[in-house]
Amino acid sequence: NGLVINTNGQVEAGGSLLLTSGIITTTNTNILTISNTESICVDPLGGTANSFVNGPLKKQIVQGDGFKFPIGKGNILGNKLSTLSSQTGTQVWTAEYFTPNLTYTQRATPLTYVNSQEYWRVSSTNGNSARIRIAWDPNSDLTALMTENGLEDMRVAQFNTSSNLWEEKTSSATGVPTGALNNGYVTSDDQISIPTAGFADFTTASVNI
Repeated sequence: NGLVINTNGQVEAGGSLLLTSGIITTTNTNILTISNTESICVDPLGGTANSFVNGPLKKQIVQGDGFKFPIGKGNILGNKLSTLSSQTGTQVWTAEYFTPNLTYTQRATPLTYVNSQEYWRVSSTNGNSARIRIAWDPNSDLTALMTENGLEDMRVAQFNTSSNLWEEKTSSATGVPTGALNNGYVTSDDQISIPTAGFADFTTASVNI
């Protein structure tokens, strides 16, 4: 039915993580780490609506690889986040899904709308950097179908803890299949560095809606 990690430490998955039935509940103290550095080591990719990690998940990622985090919150699957690492060697990245996004009205120009439904917290060592990719589907709060100019209006947004505003990151969006507006993903064009705090929050946003 599910697994709650309460070992007062870490549980490590060195092989493949099979997510077909049951939810794995973690906390910042009691966390699951996937030490397998392969980018495809979760079956099925991204988990399922019936089986995902409810809480933070750590993953060892090697330079040039990406990983789709099979995470969610409660009974809600939030597996739309991927990190594309650029660091030399192997780095540990942690992601956690949150819903709803209570700060979605706090936005800096030129953003005109920020996803109110969800956001993702990405953690790593201060200074580590990666490109951030966030997908959307017809059930998402924000899709390219809702924007004035479709895909070109979609952005990755990062929350600035100094200004308490969501800010746009230079981004490129892709429809799935090519040209589609109801399904797709948006990726930051540049590597985003983890700040001194050790984490950053991300979601989708638009510059015209």
